[in-house]
Amino acid sequence: MSLPTDRARFGALALLAAAFGCHSDDDSSDEAPPYATLPVIAGCEQQSFEACDPLDEACQARVFETMKCLRQMPDAVMPPVRVLTKAEQLAEFKADPGEDPEAVKSRVVMERGLLLLHLAEKDELSPDNQAQVFVDTTAAYYNHNTGLVTLSAEEGDEPRDLESETLTLSHEFVHALQDQDVELSDYFDGAETFDDYLARTSLVEGEATMQEGFVSAAIWGFGENPDFREHFTYWLTRVTDEMKASPLLIAPRFVPYTYGSRFVYNVYEHGGLDEVRARFHEPPHSVLPILLSVDQLDEPATESFDGLTAPALDGFEQVSSDTLGPWVLKTFLERLLPATQTESVAAAWRGDRLLVYSTLDTGQTVTALWTLRFADSTGAANFDALLHDRRQSFPLYDIALTSRRDRDVTIGVSEDTPSLTSWSAALDVAQQTWGESAPRSAAPTRPRSRLAEIARRLRRR
Repeated sequence: MSLPTDRARFGALALLAAAFGCHSDDDSSDEAPPYATLPVIAGCEQQSFEACDPLDEACQARVFETMKCLRQMPDAVMPPVRVLTKAEQLAEFKADPGEDPEAVKSRVVMERGLLLLHLAEKDELSPDNQAQVFVDTTAAYYNHNTGLVTLSAEEGDEPRDLESETLTLSHEFVHALQDQDVELSDYFDGAETFDDYLARTSLVEGEATMQEGFVSAAIWGFGENPDFREHFTYWLTRVTDEMKASPLLIAPRFVPYTYGSRFVYNVYEHGGLDEVRARFHEPPHSVLPILLSVDQLDEPATESFDGLTAPALDGFEQVSSDTLGPWVLKTFLERLLPATQTESVAAAWRGDRLLVYSTLDTGQTVTALWTLRFADSTGAANFDALLHDRRQSFPLYDIALTSRRDRDVTIGVSEDTPSLTSWSAALDVAQQTWGESAPRSAAPTRPRSRLAEIARRLRRR
């Protein structure tokens, strides 16, 4: 899947040169770019690295041959390519069968819990809104259920940017190759939490963005490998400043293309394309190593709350459970406590569990308990102190409970604020048993993630 924001910042060749901090040694239009000296395309020097019109079948075939070579899959089969307007895409998405009643209930209750935590807005996670956001922010996509690449028809009188469109097509062809390599449907269906899904998406989109970067460098005519790592992340700050939607809505459209591409490039530098492809069989289950992979591969072990007693209160039922991950925690703090230094907090994250409950009566009161586990008690104490020291500006402080026990900090919110006293007692009872269980490596948290399922539905289309 390729995003318009990628194309504007990442694909435009002028910005590419600025990001790489270098330029072609030979500006003569009479000589071909020095492809043979660009190390990342070694072995594929005879392929075409020139912009063409992706609406032309000959162009599509040339670009696919190039991507087959770069991914070392000589027997791969080119997927069909189609062109749809944004309106046609949206109509197709909305024609998809709706959710069953239990799924709707789970999603609505989860959304209300996230709303209490300032992590979502009303109706933001509805299928219609998700589809609208997807169409508005996506330049092209590959459907691993149908095997189709869909390009967006250009609308209006703006001149076409064939370089950018060629890069978009190359990006989507990488997804088709990944699918033929590892069956992306099974790959994504293996994700049981939002954090797990985001990590898997970061590997998929990260590789496609990395390969797109290699093609970009060849199109631009670089003779040596530029600073790809800087290229993949130079606009992180700008995009972060522009994000207005909730973290859960924007994460799949942002994290995989920036942090993900940097992570995959580090894997590539460590073990080449063989190691990148091998990671699809053992993908990361959290974005933690992806966030920490600045200029190396750093993959600390994460922990799961799966199997640990969940707090219980008479009259309430647990409706959903999920792990949101360190990037959501980081963005949560940036939204609610501006000017907070969040990198160290996110780096100390080792696991979390969001539990959302609703009452059994027809009125349905929603309560959410978000427990975050840190690498050590100092990390938990620092996070707890941050919440208390900034309590005057923390929007949740007067309507939430906060509880710290050893390495765990829990934030509780409820539509019925008086019930938080009872929830605090229930949490204390549950936590007494947690210390008796040995820390576990990351594992699926049940019930199945509604947030990951929402994202999966869009990819299946």
